[in-house]
Amino acid sequence: MNERNDLDFGALKGPVKPELKTVESEEDRTVFEPWPSRSPTPPTMGSLQPKEKPLVSLEAQVSIRGPGYIIERFKKLCKDDRRSYYNMLEMMMNRWDD
Repeated sequence: MNERNDLDFGALKGPVKPELKTVESEEDRTVFEPWPSRSPTPPTMGSLQPKEKPLVSLEAQVSIRGPGYIIERFKKLCKDDRRSYYNMLEMMMNRWDD
């Protein structure tokens, strides 16, 4: 039959780090650390240097109401030429300015 296994939330805390074991030999003293440290590493000097600011893109959105056949014609024009709506609009406006 189906047995219900209860969740063990204590396992989410991660393994308990065992104490460091010191092994003394004739030549030197060696310390073994079985688990890597989970404490955050201090930032390096290179990461503290100011970085160049990224270019800010000011985006906007336009909603145009009009007859459906004109909107569909514009969409088809963009699709046939494989252009985005904003790119086609920009091309049309540049042509108008000329």
